[in-house]
Amino acid sequence: MIAEVYGVTPQARLLACLLGVALCGWTWTRLRKRALLLSVGSILTAVGLGLVAFSLAPVAFDFIAYRLGVKYPPLLYLIIALLVLAGLLLHLAARISVLDSRCRRLTQEISLLTADLEPRRYERPRPTDVRPGR
Repeated sequence: MIAEVYGVTPQARLLACLLGVALCGWTWTRLRKRALLLSVGSILTAVGLGLVAFSLAPVAFDFIAYRLGVKYPPLLYLIIALLVLAGLLLHLAARISVLDSRCRRLTQEISLLTADLEPRRYERPRPTDVRPGR
């Protein structure tokens, strides 16, 4: 009866809630250890909180879907999931591009510094003009 009214079974709502809480917990522990980028952590936190909100009030999500003109609400959930994944993909691609340019620049700087030091390695030290007894 509940699944007919809300469209989502209580077991599915519980699973969504647990997955959302687990995702938020994992994200926050990774952020605390500085093992995750802040921007990626904020996206994952938003997804986790969205899962929790959906599990607590699925009727609100269905209402929003119907107001947007979507006749089958799970289709809207799929579209939102695809948009979030596309945004995450674009963000990570931009980060990789920045890191690639930094790595290339650092490699060039290291090769220039190494090339500058190479001639000095083979030079003989010149004797100093220090005379004993003076």
